[in-house]
Amino acid sequence: MEIMEIKFAGFTKKGQYLPATFATISRVPGNKDICLLLLSCDGEQEHRAFANDEKEIWNLALKLQKHLDGHAGTNSMIHDYYRQLQMLAD
Repeated sequence: MEIMEIKFAGFTKKGQYLPATFATISRVPGNKDICLLLLSCDGEQEHRAFANDEKEIWNLALKLQKHLDGHAGTNSMIHDYYRQLQMLAD
């Protein structure tokens, strides 16, 4: 089994039915980088990291956590997203 794409939905505030933020992480087989696409009402942002660079992958996890949770998180919160990104890493 090979995971090539994972999609996330951000949190929903009380009284809302849809999250305000979404994200997709993906890696094309044979490609050297992981792509992070952040979607919100403000538009979309794309970030990339080399699949074999732990520091770059951690930085993607920081961006992913802050975007989806709506605030800067603790180390353990960021690590939850980091583990998801590791599934696409070398």
